[in-house]
Amino acid sequence: MLKLLLLCVGLLFIPFATEGHASASSYLQELIDQAVAKKLYEKRYWNLLLHYRKNFLGGYTSEVDDPGFFLSPEGKTNPKEELQATLKKFFSTELVGRSKQTAQCAFVARYNWLQQQLHFVESKLVPQTCERIDQW
Repeated sequence: MLKLLLLCVGLLFIPFATEGHASASSYLQELIDQAVAKKLYEKRYWNLLLHYRKNFLGGYTSEVDDPGFFLSPEGKTNPKEELQATLKKFFSTELVGRSKQTAQCAFVARYNWLQQQLHFVESKLVPQTCERIDQW
């Protein structure tokens, strides 16, 4: 009887959890759409942050060889994919990069620049503490 009661109570909270996830997902898509519409992946500062250089015949290649620096498998040569992957990781608590921190903490310069460009509503992102930055 107790198990059944706990199951029923748990089922009551599923719509709220799903709604929160759907809300975060739609907000993420909104940010990605804004970033693409503004062509932030073509902005000079984004290219400087990721160390991209224009290729002779078009396209870009980053001077960084460390795969931990990129959040997209195509990040070394695709600024747009890297920007989209970066925004996605800002909504995640997954540890990334060599420093094994969340993306918001591991890539603070990217976060700050994208925040300035897109004006994140920070309450819609997963709250994260960046211990290493706080200690510094």
